[in-house]
Amino acid sequence: MSQHGAYRPTHPWLRAIALSTGVLIVGAGLVGVSAAPTVASSPIPTEMTSSSPGRYGFKTLAPAGPGDTLQINDPGDGCGWSAKEYAWLSFGGDSAPYPLAGKAASWCTYVIPADQETPSDWLPGTSVRLVLSDNPSFEAAAFAQNISLDGSEFDSRSGAGWTGVPAAPATEVFSSTPAPTITGSLSIGSELFAHPGAFVPEATAYTYQWLNGANPITGATSATYTITAADAGKTLRVSVTGTKSGYVPTVTTSAKVTAEKVLTSTPTPKISGTPKVGSTLTASAGKWAPKDVTLRYQWNRSGVAISGAKSAKYKLAGADLAANISVSVTGSKTGYTKVTATSSTTAAVAPASLTAKPKPTITGKAIVGKVLTAHSGTWKPATVTRGYQWKRAGIAIEGATASTYKLVADDIKSKITVTVTGSKLGYTTAGKTSAATATVVGKPLTATPVPRITGAATVGTTLTASAGTWSPAPVELSYQWKRSGVVIGDATASSYQLVLADKGKKITVVVKGIKLGYASVSKASKATATVK
Repeated sequence: MSQHGAYRPTHPWLRAIALSTGVLIVGAGLVGVSAAPTVASSPIPTEMTSSSPGRYGFKTLAPAGPGDTLQINDPGDGCGWSAKEYAWLSFGGDSAPYPLAGKAASWCTYVIPADQETPSDWLPGTSVRLVLSDNPSFEAAAFAQNISLDGSEFDSRSGAGWTGVPAAPATEVFSSTPAPTITGSLSIGSELFAHPGAFVPEATAYTYQWLNGANPITGATSATYTITAADAGKTLRVSVTGTKSGYVPTVTTSAKVTAEKVLTSTPTPKISGTPKVGSTLTASAGKWAPKDVTLRYQWNRSGVAISGAKSAKYKLAGADLAANISVSVTGSKTGYTKVTATSSTTAAVAPASLTAKPKPTITGKAIVGKVLTAHSGTWKPATVTRGYQWKRAGIAIEGATASTYKLVADDIKSKITVTVTGSKLGYTTAGKTSAATATVVGKPLTATPVPRITGAATVGTTLTASAGTWSPAPVELSYQWKRSGVVIGDATASSYQLVLADKGKKITVVVKGIKLGYASVSKASKATATVK
């Protein structure tokens, strides 16, 4: 018996399983043997509640040392018994039983740690047992200290829960069991994919266990695995177990892949410069570590990448007006996961001012029918769009928005100006107004003959004015008679009867020609003789 005292079975729910000299029995065995397995004549454990009983078979392994796998084969439901606690124990030589290093991925599989320092643990004569418990308070170490050195208590199979029937032995062996392969990006946060090798004959099911170094990763038992920060710089493998009815379940392990490391310093970039169209912003990436990190830049407009804006500097364009600008810096280094850090945004980009807005000038004569031309000058920066508005006495002329304007009759006696408006995306719109033209006059009449007076210059006689032919026709004519140069009231007809007041005076007549769009013209006749 052990110096630690005899085992006192205070937990009737404990179960034990061992590999023994090629014979699979509960209780004792050797590791490192290759004799053909047989089935124990005694019952093997099933679900304690027997709510879904299933037969449990076993796989005999001959582990050579670190990295090899010990496994109990469960063809029914994949290690389905819900053990709250479990432990793999080592028995052998003069040492007391003790829990093996590491933690099993599941109660039915144990991988010998790659860093195992006591190879003697795996020499012939060493017994390895699995202990299962329903009790969440079960402590494997304390249990190990209270059983005999040779584990003879395990030969007794009268404990509670030992029910079931013997499992049929698995005797066939797969003829080909290629190692699985791993695909996927090795960056932190990326997903890896396990691809089982093509077993011969084809396996009916595969189970998976991902490993970090030699350690099973808790919960990583699917065909995919997402790399976490804890894996950074570590080697990852996947063990795949292929099963098929009547065949010994076989575990194959992939080649190692190394997860990328994590950059130790990824500062948030900062932006300097005035957020105004035409200004240049500069990104400060900060100090990334470890050294020799390659940095790439991407400027963003309201969160959307700006095409071609990939340097540390960015000149704000008209399209940036009112937008918030940020910069993303991506650091990359071989063997490390790429990281992108994005700055805070700038204030909304303000418009710029046009740098040149000259005062326009007007050429052309201020005569009805003539065309005036506006000269806007050179506005800057280049490609400023210009608009025009002609004005009559300061009031906008409807529809007069071209760079030229043809004077009309309504412009007579008014002065004309033009306002040029410059606009450019991202810039404040500006307007400039020209100096005024001379007062607009109508076109000249082409024929304005001097009128003639007929009739005797005697009181009581009627004088008649002959205006002649004015052109272009029709020209509206009006008359005004004068006595020695002084207007005679109401004497505005084409004829005039001399009165006593005219005696001793000379009479003249003024004919005025009026036509829309033309300058009015007045013509005076020669004076009559002195009225008698």
